[in-house]
Amino acid sequence: TSTGNSSIPSGGGQNQVLSRCDGELTWTNNGFCPGKISSLDCNYTVVQQGTFVKNINDIKVVYKFNYKGGNNGLMDYFGILGIQSTGVFGLSASVKSGSNLLNNGDGSFEIIIQGTPTSSGKANFSFTFCGKSCSFSVDVQETIGKYQSVLTDIDGNEYKTVLIGKQIWMGENLKVTRFNDGTAIKQFSPSGNTTDDSLSRNSSVWSYYNNDAFNNKYGKLYTWFAVSTVTNGNRNICPIGWHVPTNSEFKELDLYLGSNSEVKSKKLRQIGIVDWSFDASNSSLFSALPSGYMNARGFSYDFNQQTYWWTRTESYPDNWIIGAAYTYSVNKWGASMNESWPGYKNNGLSIRCIKD
Repeated sequence: TSTGNSSIPSGGGQNQVLSRCDGELTWTNNGFCPGKISSLDCNYTVVQQGTFVKNINDIKVVYKFNYKGGNNGLMDYFGILGIQSTGVFGLSASVKSGSNLLNNGDGSFEIIIQGTPTSSGKANFSFTFCGKSCSFSVDVQETIGKYQSVLTDIDGNEYKTVLIGKQIWMGENLKVTRFNDGTAIKQFSPSGNTTDDSLSRNSSVWSYYNNDAFNNKYGKLYTWFAVSTVTNGNRNICPIGWHVPTNSEFKELDLYLGSNSEVKSKKLRQIGIVDWSFDASNSSLFSALPSGYMNARGFSYDFNQQTYWWTRTESYPDNWIIGAAYTYSVNKWGASMNESWPGYKNNGLSIRCIKD
């Protein structure tokens, strides 16, 4: 009943193995000792980002925690299986599936946070992993979008504005016909000669979808030449204190709304079947409408199906002579950045301005 100074422990089950762990005989599964680490770093890194919002259940984030001195033993997940949040209720934490063995030395594991937070504030979590404990918290926003003061452009058009994360956006597409210094932007009207029309669109012009003023509620469609200060005479098409967003600024919006493209689309699209004929929540209050686009020859496409916005960031300056710029698009299936399509600079796309 004893081997040296170690007594055979009680217990043990079918197919378990008697192993020596830290000098003591221990019943183990497949010969792996219980997990043991020397220290646990509670300062996590974000693997999958997202923003928690009160009463919204479509966000999932993944955090990575590092440990030191693993013993190649079985990970002890006790205390991390379905941890419920405190402070703000409705969120839970669980270990992401994967290897159940510690490294022989330093390593890491990932925790998934998901659920439906019932209020805003800080959701707190505490867990124990292989004998070491950690506490951390995540922020829960009151709402994704919040209306701000009304914005007026140089033509007298008024726009709703909305706070999304740390950014303030126009909640409607731009409709202006002049730069904010008063200089007129030429209206494009098709001549019927596609060669001439393509040439005339290599400049700062605006148009209605299908050249029909009835579509003004969707905003106007502008060439990129009206966006770039290099090609528009160092002018700004947005109201004073506002500008056409860069690729990075649209990426910040995209990241704030979460990781799922289809869910982001629902948050961005206007509610109702009149325009999209699809489900949407518009929880961001961005109120995207399916304004379509106009190509280089003046033909309109994708109305009631898709919307595209210019960024002021070039993607392929020398491509197809005209070059291309990054765009951001929304349709039924998702929301995403586009490196070029349909961002050829003489195409007509919508514009959303962002506050400086």
